[in-house]
This record gives sequence, C-alpha cells and structure tokens, in this order.
Amino acid sequence: MPLAGGPEDYLRRDVHIHSDVLIHSDVLIHSDVRIHSDVRIHSDVRTRYRGPGTGVPTLAARDLRRMSAVRGRDATRARPLPLRQLRVARLLLRLSARSSASNVEMRHDDAMPEQHTFRFAAQLSKAPAGTARSWAEQARRAEDLGYSALLMPDHFGDQLAPVPALAAVAAATTTLRLGSLVFGNDYRNPFVLAKEAATLDLLSEGRFELSLGAGWMKTDYEEAGLTYDTPRVRAERFEEAVQVIQGLLRTDGPFSFDGAYYTVHEHTLHPRPVQQPGPPLIIGGGGKRVLTFAAHHADIVSINANLRDGTGGPETAPNMSPERTREKVAWVKEAAGPRFDGLELNALIGFVMITDDANSITEAMAPHFGIEVDEARHVPGILIGTLDEMIDELQWRRAEYGISYWSIEADSWETLGPLVSKLSGT
Repeated sequence: MPLAGGPEDYLRRDVHIHSDVLIHSDVLIHSDVRIHSDVRIHSDVRTRYRGPGTGVPTLAARDLRRMSAVRGRDATRARPLPLRQLRVARLLLRLSARSSASNVEMRHDDAMPEQHTFRFAAQLSKAPAGTARSWAEQARRAEDLGYSALLMPDHFGDQLAPVPALAAVAAATTTLRLGSLVFGNDYRNPFVLAKEAATLDLLSEGRFELSLGAGWMKTDYEEAGLTYDTPRVRAERFEEAVQVIQGLLRTDGPFSFDGAYYTVHEHTLHPRPVQQPGPPLIIGGGGKRVLTFAAHHADIVSINANLRDGTGGPETAPNMSPERTREKVAWVKEAAGPRFDGLELNALIGFVMITDDANSITEAMAPHFGIEVDEARHVPGILIGTLDEMIDELQWRRAEYGISYWSIEADSWETLGPLVSKLSGT
C-alpha cells in the first residue's frame, strides 16, 4: 500500500545512505534502503516497510531506541545505530505484513501430521522490468529453480492484478502451480471468483491452487471505499463464501445456497475445473476461529500471525513465536480430527538473511518476540543462517510444527534457489 505523503516524504528503494549522514525527524525510510556505517538517525525518524502481501507497519524511533537499549546503549540522543539493529528493525517490519535445534528440546508427540515432502512457493507480485516478458521469464525462472508454485498477494497497492497475471503464468510455464495467497473475500464476489478459479484451473491444465481469506488490511478498505466490518462479520461472510465457492466448483450440476450474505439459485458452474473434485483450497489465519474453520474445509492450512487489528505492525511479533505456532497447529489438529494427517501445512517466510553470524541477529531479535534466544531461530516467518543451517532449520520445523509447504517473499526467492533445489520433494 502507498505510504502517506508525497515522494519527497520517504526514501525509495535502492537509495544508499553513506557515512555521516544525519537523518532528521519525520523522514520515512523505506525498508529496502541500505544504510551504511556511521549513519545517525535522529529521534522520531520512522521506518516503514511496504512489501508484497503485507500492510504498512511503522517502527518508530522509540522502537529503535528500545532495540539499542537491549544491547546496553543509551540511544536517547542521535547516535550511530548499529547495522545489526537496523537489520532487526527491518526484520520485524517484514515479518508483520509472515539453526540447529541443539538448545531446544525436539518434540516427538502425536501433535504433528503425517510428514509431507517439502515444497516451496515464490510469493511474487510484480514484473521485474514492468513488462509482460519479464513477468513470464520470472515465472519460468521459479519453475527452473524447483519451486512448486507461484503465489500472489491480493491487495490494491503496487502489484499486478492476480487473476490476469496468474493466467499469464499458466501460459508461460508447464509444471509450476499457481494461485493467490490469499484472495481477499471482501474484494471479490464468491460467485464470480468460483468461475475465475475454474477458468484458471482449465488454462493451467490443473495447476491452480485456490486460496481465500476474510480480508484484513484496513488501508485496502479505506482506499476502495469499502466498509471495514468487525472481525466477526468478516469471518461469517468469509465462511459463507467458502461454502459458495466450493459448492460451485465441486458440484456437477445445479448448486443453490441461501445464506445471510450470499445467495445462489440453481447455478451450474462452467467451465468445470480440471482437478477433481476441485482445486486444492488454502485457508490461512492466526486466530482460533479461522484455523478451526480451515481444519474442517481446507486442503492446505496456512499458519499466520493474527492480524485482527488490521495493521500488521510490530506489535504482532509475539503472536508469531514458536510457542504460539505450536498452539495454532494444535487448534488445527483438534478441529480436523481424522483428516489432520491429510492436511498440508503452509507458512510464509517474510525475512531471509544468509549469514554465518546468526546468533547476533537472534540475540537482538528475541526480546521483541518475547522469547528466549534459543527459540528465536524457530520463528516460522524468518530464516537466518548459512544455507546448510537453513536446511537443518526447515527440517526441524517440519518435525516440530508439521509445516512442509513454505512461501518465500519476493526479495529472497532467488537467493534460496539452492535450498529449494535440495529440499523439494524430500
């Protein structure tokens, strides 16, 4: 979503700030700005991240000062902010939008589903060169690297519209699956979306993955003039929409539905989807109600942060801790009952850092998640370390959480190509 103010109000991506630059109050720093040594950030500077599939969370200078205080520094005056702390600030922002386990006890109980093989989705939303050719080439590159799917966010900001863009992906590739993570229900009538889903499944020859969410980002609603209803109302509407879409896709013949929000009268959907009984359904969430519903109706359950407040700010970080992740998986298991072993669990990795000094990052990060340092590497939305450490970590997470299907944000999917090639299908 666009940042507040005009172009002069923030520093755009790829700007490099070199030594001894003093940034004064109320400057907005885009998360992709590279800040070099000895840059001093004056109080009340705000850092914002605008990423695909995320909101526009803000980390104020007071948060940066707190991060420095964790390391025993007095940051109440303009002082150089260590690069490590800036990285952690960016990490928290990216996570708000989604190591070895030697010091954490491995769990071997019955909470995990039957182990699925790894697969990965590239979470992409823009044509690199702003052209149809670059969008198609990017999709083919993901396919060549071993990605199972290309998934797109569904927001009104700087991104391609998912349905036509996914049709182009289908035409450009042969094995890559495709979908949106996730379609926002309040932006799309389920009667119409069911037809679009069936069409995309046909055009891709059975490679479409359907996903749906209740809608959460307040700025989408504000800019589109949509009413931002209470979480309860949005959840009720979403649950009806899933029934409408699945009923239309999975009924060979007339389908009817009479709900509080949607009505369908004896409609037979055409074209029919290639996959039977229909494209796999992804439902994601971070609250018990949505995850319980997903356990009953989805084929793939995406474990997310709880974005109930509609902003996805840094305050959501504790909701993404390992312990909360275990709790969310337990909700799914309890609700799914016998079908749990057949469910595929998914999560989005919103921040990747290849480094041989992961401990220094996790030490600074842990307090913001309210967890011990030993647990910090296990936050599902981040991946930090060498490639070998990352491979070990994802194997640990599959054993611990049951998550085998990982979506990778746009700025990291190529970097993780070697990891994807090694783990996919294992």
